[in-house]
Amino acid sequence: MSNDFNDLKNRIKEELIELSNNKPVSDRIIKGKDYSSTSFDWIPKDKDLVNYIEEFNSTKKFYFKNKKNTQEFLAIGAWDLFDKTQDYKEIINRIENNDFLKICGAQRFKSVKNQDNWHSIQECLYFIPKLIIEKQADLFNITIVMPNDVSTKDIKVDSLLNSIKLKDQDNQLVESIENISKEEWIKITNSAIKEIKESDTEKVVLSRKQSLVY
Repeated sequence: MSNDFNDLKNRIKEELIELSNNKPVSDRIIKGKDYSSTSFDWIPKDKDLVNYIEEFNSTKKFYFKNKKNTQEFLAIGAWDLFDKTQDYKEIINRIENNDFLKICGAQRFKSVKNQDNWHSIQECLYFIPKLIIEKQADLFNITIVMPNDVSTKDIKVDSLLNSIKLKDQDNQLVESIENISKEEWIKITNSAIKEIKESDTEKVVLSRKQSLVY
């Protein structure tokens, strides 16, 4: 998936530059009171959206697929978090001022024995994603969201990419080479122990070398 994902990363970077421009020219950009968004269609080689979950290092990920398989999307990163019931009014306010937003998360309820209904709203965690990948037939629709107060003047695009936490495919470990075998290492260790027992040597420092290829 390396080349496939790098293509997506480069496209996201291009869109971030356009979105963070103070005077965007793209007709795909939607501006709300607090946020702006842009979206584009992307045809992946790997069409299984689940396989893309681990390609992001963000701690905030939300994957959804309904029972009828008519809707499937992956939300990555968080601009804002809402974790208290008092935040519901703010969530409604954000949606009213930015009607294109998709707020993701989960809500815990208290179940009551022998009753089908849910009662007593408890803990919740909702967030405004930075990136949404939605599967549509054989393509993915990619939506990028950014607060209006973020611009290239005060934050670099690379920093925005890092905040989404796309894994850097160009710096993935592809090979680890041990410069000494386990058997040789045991032999050297036993020799060092013997040296300590048979002489005035009190300590021997041993080291191993390992080459990492990226």
